[in-house]
Amino acid sequence: MKAGLTNCLIITDGRQGIRNQAIGLAAALKNIQPLIYSEAKIKNSKFFHKLNTRLQCSLIKLFNIYRAEGKNIDIAIGCGRQAIAPLIDLKEKNPNIFTIYVQDPKYKNNNFDLVIAPEHDALKGENVISMIGSPNRITKKLLKKESQKFLKKINDFPPPRATICIGGNSKHHKLSKENHCDHIETAKDLIKQGFSVFITTSRRTPSWVIKEYKELSYSHKSVWGYFGEGDNPYYAFLEKSDIILVSEDSTNMLTEAASVGKRVFSLPISGGTKKFKELKKVLKNRYNISYFKGEIDIDNCEPLIETHLVAAEILLRYDEYLSRNK
Repeated sequence: MKAGLTNCLIITDGRQGIRNQAIGLAAALKNIQPLIYSEAKIKNSKFFHKLNTRLQCSLIKLFNIYRAEGKNIDIAIGCGRQAIAPLIDLKEKNPNIFTIYVQDPKYKNNNFDLVIAPEHDALKGENVISMIGSPNRITKKLLKKESQKFLKKINDFPPPRATICIGGNSKHHKLSKENHCDHIETAKDLIKQGFSVFITTSRRTPSWVIKEYKELSYSHKSVWGYFGEGDNPYYAFLEKSDIILVSEDSTNMLTEAASVGKRVFSLPISGGTKKFKELKKVLKNRYNISYFKGEIDIDNCEPLIETHLVAAEILLRYDEYLSRNK
């Protein structure tokens, strides 16, 4: 293991869902080995953003643009497609840096020292580590810290409590009016059963859906909705809820919910892919995540700890890398 402090650079395009994966992985590494991390957020043009990875790599070299900079970096973690070219460029200029890419790069895997890919992507290779879902920031320490920030208001909502996490439209999913009606009725059913209900939406949630959830929160004292304004109580909601319901369009949201150790239910959204169905199958078989049908089971479940397991494996590989490159 490296002596002293390990210096880690995180490379993303700044989107929160992408950042959370990379930061979650860096934080998990920090829990095992002394480490500090900094961020490089790549803000490229719309034209550059749309180019394929091969062209991006060529243009970065040719025009010296959109590079990730950092001093004395030991480990670099990239996540999201826009991080691929800067991560490869950083490695070429600094061969001693240990590079990790999170997600399936759909590019040459041997450009990275390690690739951390979802198990359902079925990516193979000596430098590939597979995991259930994606890395996240969930730890007991984080949940406790965040819940303390909102404790006074949370105490105004007595248990039992349910958190409902709503995503939205994506490349493979569409939040239909039929889906939304089912979700709203689920929230109303929980209210009737005596639950305090916490609701969060995402940047992908259609405005007409948010409007109806706002109306629901205004008309029921037992509902607290967060719709992107002010401090985000998302982690506090997860920590203080007895059950968690998550729309099934997001790998991040599903695996974050499963990492808390509470009973998790999924809410249907139209669409999906074969790979995504594989993820849902794994989560159902291993962590009992299934569709909500009105029956409440608030027993705690074994939390998903994939991020921590992957971090431990990364450090083993990193030690081997250091030994080979003495």
